[in-house]
Amino acid sequence: MYISNKSITSNKTLLITLATFLSVNLYAQESDDSFPDIKPINTIEIYRSAHETAIQDGEINKNEEAILNTLQTSLNLSNEEIASLIGVLLPEQPIRLDQSGRWPLVLQNMVYAGGIYGWMIPYVLDVKDFKWYIGSEMMSLGFSYYLTYKYTKNMVIPHARAQMMRAGSAVGLVYGRGINNLLGLGFDLFEENSGDSKLGALILMASIPAGIYVGDKLYQRLDPSHGQAWSLTLWGEIGSWTMRALHLILESEPKKSYKWEYERYEEGEWYIDEEAYNRDRKKHKNWVKKHRVFDMAGYPLGIYTARRFFKDRQYTFGDAFMLMQGRSLGWLYAIMIGDILDLEFEDTGGRLLRMGGTIGGTLLTDRFIKSRDYTFGQSVLNLLGIGSGIAFAAGLAIIMEVDDFKPVEVMMMTGGIAGLYLSNSILEVKSESGFSSNTNKPSFSIVPSFRVLPKVQKQRNKLTLAPMITINVNF
Repeated sequence: MYISNKSITSNKTLLITLATFLSVNLYAQESDDSFPDIKPINTIEIYRSAHETAIQDGEINKNEEAILNTLQTSLNLSNEEIASLIGVLLPEQPIRLDQSGRWPLVLQNMVYAGGIYGWMIPYVLDVKDFKWYIGSEMMSLGFSYYLTYKYTKNMVIPHARAQMMRAGSAVGLVYGRGINNLLGLGFDLFEENSGDSKLGALILMASIPAGIYVGDKLYQRLDPSHGQAWSLTLWGEIGSWTMRALHLILESEPKKSYKWEYERYEEGEWYIDEEAYNRDRKKHKNWVKKHRVFDMAGYPLGIYTARRFFKDRQYTFGDAFMLMQGRSLGWLYAIMIGDILDLEFEDTGGRLLRMGGTIGGTLLTDRFIKSRDYTFGQSVLNLLGIGSGIAFAAGLAIIMEVDDFKPVEVMMMTGGIAGLYLSNSILEVKSESGFSSNTNKPSFSIVPSFRVLPKVQKQRNKLTLAPMITINVNF
């Protein structure tokens, strides 16, 4: 276990405690009458003190855990003794919950309250006075804050859990919308409403907390890290988008019908061809129902794919952000390649190319970041490098007065790849083992250790346990 300078500084209190105990006490198998003032060391008390010092901040990090493991070996303590000791120590320590993801969940629910519940509740209650809509919006914001605050007060909610719950709410909304379409309720946030709209509104409002609940259950089952949670939800979105594109390839969307398009003039009068209108409208509704089925099937398919093939990946949030970049860049490059090949955007060839670009870009990025841990800042720098490379290539094409846009697209794609390569080459990205991926640069490490040494006195059978620090420098 290699520990950086910053890690040593953060564990200074623990090291001082260990050094103090180990330097002033003798490690002896039995007491000696020649030295009545010297008593055998109490190894349990040494470990107890070190453990208490390590957990003062509410948790034991990896570096402190490594030091405690070394101390256990040096003091010849069994796992059973340590387990018994920790069982006594832990109840005495203050419990500090990880609630780093609490504020995003509160913010999300306030957005839902103001954006959906605030006007849906008066709509369902059939309130006509507009003041109730304004008042309901304000009251929903306040109530959502209080309710979420109380709900999460004693909850362990890291960013990974908040992300799974947040994604679950969005997927729940998609499923609520799909249920409305399948049942013919007609209520849709993005399309013309008809039919039993109030029941449809109730289903949409119920789908959001249901999605949050399912997302939370999925988090508890899979226990992903922050980056893994973002990766899972990313693949769920990719699965949904891919299934929708596949349906459009298999069956193109019929033209949406409007009544004014079916106006006919006959015998001096205008009338609506209701039969043709209803026939085409029904045809479009049936297509929408099938499209929603493809959409809803895509999310679990995407998450299953992620679990099936990427469950062993140790993603940081920066890694997940790199995957998002790969997805978007693959889609963008597919559009430019399709334009170079004269493929129509909505034709089968164009859709297949974008599907391949989206999935392929994500997979290539996953391969690119394998065994490396990107920080969020490093992934942002990569994104800026890609953008600057594309912009540089486009500017160069303008100066060179390239008239045809296809060569410009080739230059832009080349510039983006060059920007990614150059930005990544100057970043010191750590590997998953903790070392910098650039092995040519010097490395410096400090490893704490302990050694039993003979005490230089009259009695040679006396031993002392001395703390040591091993310094390793590689050039």
